[in-house]
Amino acid sequence: TPYMNAVKRLLEVAGFDMTRYHEESFGATPPEARADAVEQAEQAADAPEIDLADLHQVEFIASGKSIRVAPGETVHAAAAKLGLLIPKACGMGICGTCKVM
Repeated sequence: TPYMNAVKRLLEVAGFDMTRYHEESFGATPPEARADAVEQAEQAADAPEIDLADLHQVEFIASGKSIRVAPGETVHAAAAKLGLLIPKACGMGICGTCKVM
């Protein structure tokens, strides 16, 4: 990624011993993650109605779409309801695969 390339260049310029440098990267989103997103969207569609005051508005700027998200519902599941399949790996927002810039 551009970020990791910049970090590597910064370390080299700073004189860091690059034999001690280690970098990890992860591949594309597995097909089962896409299936999981669709399943979550289907489950959310069958959920009971919630008072509008308890919902949060989430806007997906790049697509021009927006949706109200219920407490306990993930943004990932809400995006899937709109047909926006955001890649994910860990499912908890820790690994950064789902990060959208």
